[in-house]
Amino acid sequence: MTDLVDNFKGEFKRYKQRNPVPNFSDVIDIEQSLSKVSLFTLKVQDHPAVKGLKPVDQWKAYTLDSCPGFLIILNPFEDGGQRYWIEECIKTYPLAPNITNIDSQLSSVDQHDVWQYSKANHSKDITSKDSLMMKLRWVTLGYHYDWDNKKYYTDKHSEFPVDLSTLCKYIASVLGYPSYAPEAAIVNYYHMDSTLAGHTDHSELDHDAPLISISFGQDAIFLIGGLTKETKPEAIMLHSGDICIMSEQSRLVYHAVPRIMKAEMNRIEKCILTCNKCNGTCSEKTNSVQDKKSCDKVIDKRICNKEKEQSCDKHAVFGLFDRPSDSAEISRELSIDEQLFCDYLNCTRINVNVRQVLKPNERFPEHQNVFSCSVESKKIKLDTN
Repeated sequence: MTDLVDNFKGEFKRYKQRNPVPNFSDVIDIEQSLSKVSLFTLKVQDHPAVKGLKPVDQWKAYTLDSCPGFLIILNPFEDGGQRYWIEECIKTYPLAPNITNIDSQLSSVDQHDVWQYSKANHSKDITSKDSLMMKLRWVTLGYHYDWDNKKYYTDKHSEFPVDLSTLCKYIASVLGYPSYAPEAAIVNYYHMDSTLAGHTDHSELDHDAPLISISFGQDAIFLIGGLTKETKPEAIMLHSGDICIMSEQSRLVYHAVPRIMKAEMNRIEKCILTCNKCNGTCSEKTNSVQDKKSCDKVIDKRICNKEKEQSCDKHAVFGLFDRPSDSAEISRELSIDEQLFCDYLNCTRINVNVRQVLKPNERFPEHQNVFSCSVESKKIKLDTN
C-alpha cells in the first residue's frame, strides 16, 4: 500500500516560519472576503437575548465550502461582552480543582492562584518569562483530559463551570443542537510564538455532538483539513470573539494553529473596555450614547459599587457581576490590575474548546472508570518492591 502524502505538515510549516515571513494572501478572512464560504442559516426562533451577546438575528455564521460541518460565527459578543470570559480564563479557571500544565511546578499554596501570584511577584511586567501566567499553557475543566493515555475517566472530574455551560448550550441550540451537554473543556493559552500541531479530537465517546471553540485576544491562523493528512488544509484567520464549530463530517478532521498574529488594537479594546457607570451614558469616550439599551461597554465586576450605582442589566453577564465596596485601596489595586490585564492580553490568545464527552445516558466503559485506582495500584507495586 502506498503511503499517504502528508499535505497538512507542509502547510503548517509554511505558515509557522518566521524568516522569511510567509505570504498570507491565501488565508481566508471572512470579515474581508466571502470567497470559499457560504452563509449558514441559524435557528433564530425561540432564542431570547442573552446578556453579553448580540441578538441571534444579528449573528453572522458561515460554512467552509471545502469542509462540510465546519462553521464560523463571527464575533457574536457585544462590545465589551468578551471581558467577563477573558477574566474567567485568566483568574478563575486556573484555580483548583481544575487542572493546569503547571500544577507540578507550584510549590506553595499562594502559587495555586496563578493570576494573583503573578500579579504580586511581577507587578511591573506580568509578561516576563518567569511569570507563572506566561508558563500557563492549558487548563482542563469538567472531565479532565488525560494527556498520557488520551482518554477521559469517570473519577477524573470536577464540576463544569455553570456559566460556561450556559453559554455553550445557548450557542449549540442556535445551531440546532438543543440537547447539547458541555462536559469537558480545554482552555489553551497561546503567546506570540506559540503553535498547536495538527491533530484530531477523537477521545470523546460522542462524536455526534459538536466541538465549540471560542477565541479571545490576539488573532490566529487556523488550519482545517480532512480525515487524513493527505487533504491540504485551508487557512482561516480567527479574531477575538469568533466561534468555530466542528460538527458532522468536520468533527474528526485534522486541525492546527501554526501562527498567532497581532490583532488590531481597536479590536482588542472592544473586547475588554470597561465602564465605571452604566446609567444611560457609558463614559466620556462614548458620551454620545444616551440610551441605556445601546450601552456598549461591560461593567467591570470588581469596581462597581452596589450602594452608589445601579447595575446595567445588559452588561451583567448571566447576572454574575458583583460590586465590592469602594475605597482608595481598591482603586489603587484596580489601576495596577487593569494595566497587567491589558499587558497580558496584548501578547496572548486564549482559546476555550468545549466538548460533550458521553452520548445521552451513556456511561464510560469499565476501563475508563478507574483512573485513580490505576494510579493507586502502581503505588502499591512500588511499595512492595
